[in-house]
Amino acid sequence: MSKAALTITAPKRLPSIDRLNELLTYDPESGILRWRVTRGNTARAGAIAGSLTARGYRGIAIDCRRFWAHRIAFKMGAGRDPKGGIDHVNGRKYDNRLVNLREATRQQNAANSKKRKHNTSGFKGVYWIERTRRWRASIHKDRKHIHIGYFDKPEEAHAAYCKAAQRHFGKFARIK
Repeated sequence: MSKAALTITAPKRLPSIDRLNELLTYDPESGILRWRVTRGNTARAGAIAGSLTARGYRGIAIDCRRFWAHRIAFKMGAGRDPKGGIDHVNGRKYDNRLVNLREATRQQNAANSKKRKHNTSGFKGVYWIERTRRWRASIHKDRKHIHIGYFDKPEEAHAAYCKAAQRHFGKFARIK
């Protein structure tokens, strides 16, 4: 991966509420953003706005700039710019219902992430350590790796991880 792909930047300032309302409609119950006006050949009035990225997020181009649909949905639903990042409560990147969007720091958003695809234990935060021949539970917080303990069974390690996640992340803790 290139360095450019790893660069973290602050979110772009969203267009004004007036501009968003001029171009889009937002249904907070379904989370769908639709074009209010026809814009060229690809954006017809009434059509769902934007397109899905390879990572599963919806991007919408407004005034030659691309914005994330979840940030636009939050602004249109809450009536204000998000203070920081936006977290999808249920972890579904395409679910932009207002009840599923909440403001979050990067750390809180990471705490609510799903189990990694390469996970072999079946449990978030649990890894097999060959050297000890035991299951290890660990968690990341404040850019630090926190060792929770070694366990004979992955279920025991996962139970310890769940307690630590609740303690460290509260409502942002995702255990699956």
